[in-house]
Amino acid sequence: VKRGWVVHLLSLGQKTIFHSQHYRLLNLLLGKHDAKRDKILIDRNECEALVSSINHSPLKRHEGTVFLDKSSERLPFEEQAYNSTQLATACMYLLWGEYNRLLPDSDRNMKSPQGAGTYMSD
Repeated sequence: VKRGWVVHLLSLGQKTIFHSQHYRLLNLLLGKHDAKRDKILIDRNECEALVSSINHSPLKRHEGTVFLDKSSERLPFEEQAYNSTQLATACMYLLWGEYNRLLPDSDRNMKSPQGAGTYMSD
């Protein structure tokens, strides 16, 4: 326990969630809205660093697969919040934990452990 935080690791046994899976989920969540799912809104005034991170998250395509270009994560630490993919990736994991059930089984080849995409503190 340091500074009052206790970590409860909720991702034990969780398989890797590939960017192509995130990509399909984000297209579903941020695409045309229907009554079957929540509408996802990101406040660009309150979440300026997240919006910047999303805009600095270019895609790479190779042999029909979508990859996230993570080269920006090599930037100096002070520049990473606004200019790297790290916040966007954290947001994608949060959305995955909450909404992966909307994808077909072929995109969810695993069961998300309880708490995946969430965090807890005491």
